[in-house]
Amino acid sequence: RRAVQRGNIEAQKNLGMCYLKGLGVVQNDSQAFTLLHSAAQAGNSEAQTQLGQCFHRGLAVERNIQEAMKWLQLAAGQAESTAQYWLGVLHRDGEGTAIDLPEAIRWFTEAAKQDHTDAQVALGQIHMEGNGVPIDRPLAFQWFLQAAKQGHPVAQQQLAECYAKGS
Repeated sequence: RRAVQRGNIEAQKNLGMCYLKGLGVVQNDSQAFTLLHSAAQAGNSEAQTQLGQCFHRGLAVERNIQEAMKWLQLAAGQAESTAQYWLGVLHRDGEGTAIDLPEAIRWFTEAAKQDHTDAQVALGQIHMEGNGVPIDRPLAFQWFLQAAKQGHPVAQQQLAECYAKGS
């Protein structure tokens, strides 16, 4: 807390996360939001990602997808893989924007290259189903395999289905 009082941005982000999750402190969304907002404004990409999630879920603030996208884009521009993944989700699902599968795939790919397992699974599903791209089962298999090697349970299930079907 002293580091936060001295303006340490990393400490603001860390304490904000503690308040968000109730780790070592009483869980407090409002306090989390305040600390994360301060760190995010100072350019901390992890705080920007979490702030984007607060706006996306309406956590301690009114739900605002455009504001969520703004913070996620700032973080994604700093190669924050979780922000890149969530931008992919928003573009894939057309939340706060028109459905834009090429843009979703671009963001998922950026995150997946950094070993973000949810992004790898998303790409595997996109290529397995041919959602916005031609069906490419070998590529889908590779994405599922990368995520499964990191212990992602959905990827492991998808991989098992690929083996069962001979895909």
